[in-house]
Amino acid sequence: MADPPPTYYFAYGSNISTTQMLDRCPSSTPLGLAHLSGWTFQINQRGYANILHPSTPPSPPIGIYGMLYLLDPTDEQTLDFHEFVPINYQKHYLRVTIIYSTAEGLSTGMRVDALVYVSDLTTPGFAGNEYIHRMNRGIVEAGGWCMPPWYVFRVLRPYIPEESELGDRDLWEGEDDAWNPCIS
Repeated sequence: MADPPPTYYFAYGSNISTTQMLDRCPSSTPLGLAHLSGWTFQINQRGYANILHPSTPPSPPIGIYGMLYLLDPTDEQTLDFHEFVPINYQKHYLRVTIIYSTAEGLSTGMRVDALVYVSDLTTPGFAGNEYIHRMNRGIVEAGGWCMPPWYVFRVLRPYIPEESELGDRDLWEGEDDAWNPCIS
């Protein structure tokens, strides 16, 4: 019998950190940045990232930007363990749009069905220091995959304060702009 095919996985919380993902799921492959339309970001009562269904206020939602990975079945099982499925998160398969990718066969505007972890715990909460640190690492790393600065400031920063003295603007501006594939 053939092995099951790999799964696209859309990360919007601390797993936007490619460092964290490769530590948790060593066979995973970061593919690029993707967008999930209509959903709203939150930190829930457990202090972790969650997304709210499009029918849930506030509206209108601007959607969610996150990292797209390719997972093999073993990494998917490991991720299920880290996400405490089915207690804290449930697995959904949702259509995301590729925003930026270096992967062969994936182009801007292409839509794929991806695994997304969503919690039914939707009471607003506050992130703890450890999670704030992991999210900040992810924000820095996702900037290299073209995470829009406006999204960071408007959507993530109300929940995740900056840790760096320099601040986020230095992640996207400066002398290295000629190297940055996100700036045209």
